[in-house]
Amino acid sequence: MHFAPVAAAAYLGVARGALAETGRLLAARTDPPASAVRRLGEVTARVRGARWALHGAVAEVGEYPPLDEATLATVMTAKRQAVLEARAAVDGAMEIVGGPAFHRGSALERAYRDVRGGPFHPLPPESTLELLGTRALRAAART
Repeated sequence: MHFAPVAAAAYLGVARGALAETGRLLAARTDPPASAVRRLGEVTARVRGARWALHGAVAEVGEYPPLDEATLATVMTAKRQAVLEARAAVDGAMEIVGGPAFHRGSALERAYRDVRGGPFHPLPPESTLELLGTRALRAAART
């Protein structure tokens, strides 16, 4: 339970680094295409949304959260959001930059590889959805 926000923050950091590198590379172009600029906006929105989800979950559970299913659901939802958005953000960054992003040793190539590990940390994204669905069904049955 305490690991989820840390893992989410790590993958969010990878995405933030990819965003910064993509911005730097795009800014170096004389006249970047409008589609690349728009796509950079999309990557920015994904990273910001993931950050807000993580910060919101940490604020929601508080400094000393109870070790219960409600806390687990909250932090795993944020981890899922951060991990999936980080992966989508890095994918977008790779597409914006194109071929040079795939060169061995480039910051984006490392980010692409590193961000792929996120879904393998417990709970995986699908298991998180099952947890949330089960909780929703229980709540509906009580009303």
